Amino acid sequence: MNNSEFHCALQLDKLNIFEVQYYTCGNNKSPYFATSAARFIRSKRDYTQCGQSQETICKPFKNVYNFYKKWDKLHLKDLTEEQYSELKKDLSELLEKYNHIFSDKDICFDDIVILSKLKPKKVNK
Repeated sequence: MNNSEFHCALQLDKLNIFEVQYYTCGNNKSPYFATSAARFIRSKRDYTQCGQSQETICKPFKNVYNFYKKWDKLHLKDLTEEQYSELKKDLSELLEKYNHIFSDKDICFDDIVILSKLKPKKVNK
């Protein structure tokens, strides 16, 4: 399989971030899929909530929440080429609606802070 690894962070609003990753971690032989969500404290020096917080953070953002619910069953799994292709299609729809960072490498905390300071796009939730 030749699915490219990526890390994507989407700005939901000034405090909330949703991340989608497909990457190789540690000694894994192949990449796996994961999502996470985070809420900054007001100073943006840390998170008040992060990790597997999609249920609470993403729920007000219907399109992101629907993406999460659709793909959560494959959390920490390798994806077939068909699944990967569908995932990228679904993700591209979100990327059109939200400010984001998309990278073939890990995205650092400082870059996510910069993303969070952008004026959020108006999205039909």
